[in-house]
Amino acid sequence: MYRAGIVVTVAALCLTGCALAGPEQCSADFSIKVDVRLAACTAIIESGQGDVVQALINRSIALRGKNDYVRSLADLDQAVVRAPNSSLAFYARAVTRVYKAELDAAAHRLDPADFDRAMVDYSEAIRLRPDFAEAFAMRGEVYASYQYHGRDGAKALADYDAALNLKLGYTGAREDRAWLYIAMGRFEDAIRDYQFDEAMAHRKLAGCDRRILKEDELEPFLAECKRWTGLIMGGSVALFYLDGRAYAYLRLGEYDKAIKDYNAVLAANPRVASSLYGRGIAKLRSDDTAGGSADIEAAKTVDPRIAEEFARYGVTP
Repeated sequence: MYRAGIVVTVAALCLTGCALAGPEQCSADFSIKVDVRLAACTAIIESGQGDVVQALINRSIALRGKNDYVRSLADLDQAVVRAPNSSLAFYARAVTRVYKAELDAAAHRLDPADFDRAMVDYSEAIRLRPDFAEAFAMRGEVYASYQYHGRDGAKALADYDAALNLKLGYTGAREDRAWLYIAMGRFEDAIRDYQFDEAMAHRKLAGCDRRILKEDELEPFLAECKRWTGLIMGGSVALFYLDGRAYAYLRLGEYDKAIKDYNAVLAANPRVASSLYGRGIAKLRSDDTAGGSADIEAAKTVDPRIAEEFARYGVTP
């Protein structure tokens, strides 16, 4: 069993391909095999040569990917002790605490104190770095969760607003704020957030077509372009976004717009239960009884609990 004070050797961590591990492979790059990343980070930590704090953070991320939260948090505890002014160390520990808490909640063994400790870490990361948009957004996500002492919409909204004031194009924060607006019954505000994201995606994609880049800028820029293309052309981000906007239109009674967005989701993936069920409701309310009933039955085939999920939000046939 791992304990914080025990040295973990490279050999103990290595399963395959570790002979290739070098310091540059101690990173949070998920394209590198997890055991290679573990070995590379451990070599830096054991030797004390290089950025040990960053190696601890990166190793913790690799361990988190293996669902080894005990060792992941032990590494982050060491990182915080070594670098008490590192906003990144506190942020990484907060994220890991939340992931662990969510897994424990799914297994019905949640310790609510995990969320409390995560919130302390997020707040410390923000204190150390007041422009840390991601820390604001992630803290807002916890405030927005029922698992954290019930939803505190006002605090969640304040954190999402802060994140977006710091980083206007922060799509994840804007999508999360849109879902919070939906939960709060503020459907018009949710639609505005979704529309803003769509307009920004088109502007970003237009920039992809015409920007002249230096060689060292090309790789990250292409990755960004791929994300925005996915948002417009039907990637997983787009489906999540369109399904959310369709639900907001449904709740506003704008059934034609809801059906249009649901159609776009289902054209890309015909087995999205929430879109099938939402479209079914919209069709029923538009006097298309046969089409609505067919969609609702199809949705139940994909997810037998989908009606119960919609009912929790007050939406029934």
